Amino acid sequence: MVRKLSHLFLTFLFIPCFKVYSYPFTGLYFLDKDQKKTFDFQLDAYYSQVAYSQDFKDPQVIAPDMEADLYFYLMKNFFNIKSVRLEASLNPLPVLGVYLRKHKPSFYEDTEVYGINMINALTEGFPEPGAISLFLGNRVYLGSEELGVTGVGIGGFLLSVGGQHIVNNLIFSDKWYEGEVKVKGASIMPTGKISYSYRLGVKVHENKGVRDTTYLGIKRSHSDSSYRGWSPFFNSEMEIRGDLAYDNWQITRMSGVFGKKFPSKNGKMIYALDLGAIWVRGKGYRGSLRDSVGDPGWSFILRPNISF
Repeated sequence: MVRKLSHLFLTFLFIPCFKVYSYPFTGLYFLDKDQKKTFDFQLDAYYSQVAYSQDFKDPQVIAPDMEADLYFYLMKNFFNIKSVRLEASLNPLPVLGVYLRKHKPSFYEDTEVYGINMINALTEGFPEPGAISLFLGNRVYLGSEELGVTGVGIGGFLLSVGGQHIVNNLIFSDKWYEGEVKVKGASIMPTGKISYSYRLGVKVHENKGVRDTTYLGIKRSHSDSSYRGWSPFFNSEMEIRGDLAYDNWQITRMSGVFGKKFPSKNGKMIYALDLGAIWVRGKGYRGSLRDSVGDPGWSFILRPNISF
């Protein structure tokens, strides 16, 4: 019998902890009595996905106040494969940005304000419209019998493939392959959540006009519905990524996004505004594709959001 889970244990799939009728719309279903086979989904303006996961062994549980031990355990057991996950993802707003630039060029150009194209600002930062991904690795929980599950972390290998490449709301045919090692997880608080992601990867393109790259990405987010201050360490988000072409080790892309979150008075909603910039270098492309792309340079990033 398929059973539905809609409480804090949602975090064991390292997705935001929301009930299924909240935004982003998320859901998790156990497919067996041992709760080792699951189906989950997330519908979000920037990143939506459906996935099937299976654990081969019972995951390790670490004391809830030992987040540092979680990292150590994942790194120590990096090659101890205990879990597999197959995911199909789509980036809706980046796809919309491509559609508007191609099919509604006048409307697209009219959204420019003080030299910043607002459609580009709202949709930039995703170099592909979607992907198929396979994760192989380990999963560990923070928790206890008294508190239940208070956190989860995963460490392992993520392999992804896609068929198109996006830059500045332009889309090109490009079958690409990506492999990365990553540590990712979340810790739950009574009024919010801390999530984190660290990854190192390589991306190879069949389209010879796009240079193959290696990259490093770091992301950390803090949410607390009871906090009303302006400290950059609370109710904030940070995401940094840098890409290097590994044929000449030149920087091809750099991005930084920093955000602040604002809980409502009753704490039931958290409004968020992320601001940042992305720099795309023309030398990340070759031949006729570089002629089409030009030298994109800097783009402004604006990402408003809301969670319940």
